[in-house]
Amino acid sequence: MMKNEYEFHDCMIHSMKYVVEEWEINFLLDIDYILEGPMNDEAPFSFRLTKGSIIFHNVIDIVIDINSKIGEHHYNISNPIILKIEVSENIIIKNNLNYYEWNIYTIDNKKTFSILASNMKFYLCQNSIIVTRQHLYTEERSLLN
Repeated sequence: MMKNEYEFHDCMIHSMKYVVEEWEINFLLDIDYILEGPMNDEAPFSFRLTKGSIIFHNVIDIVIDINSKIGEHHYNISNPIILKIEVSENIIIKNNLNYYEWNIYTIDNKKTFSILASNMKFYLCQNSIIVTRQHLYTEERSLLN
């Protein structure tokens, strides 16, 4: 069984793209990742953030629901906030390879992404920054290498 080792609560998605390699198609989510926080007991709260990349390998199916809303109000899919990532316990075998269904739930607790992939890996930038919000601005992201 595949397991999620990381907590992805309140991670903002900055971009998503397919990466086509010779023998596989990968799907990449570029996110802000909360390493620590809140770091103090009163407002304004501080959070230690860094950039992260979630890569789904050998993607054979993906569904993205961009018609999400919170209550009666639609929100912008351009920067959705991840609440959680769950992986199915069931192994799906196609072309003699094992695949898992990864479901990503966004701020309205709705399944926004459903991805059939062989595995998922998560990479973090080594540098971090402390800010008084749970996301990074583009300028701050460019400072983290």
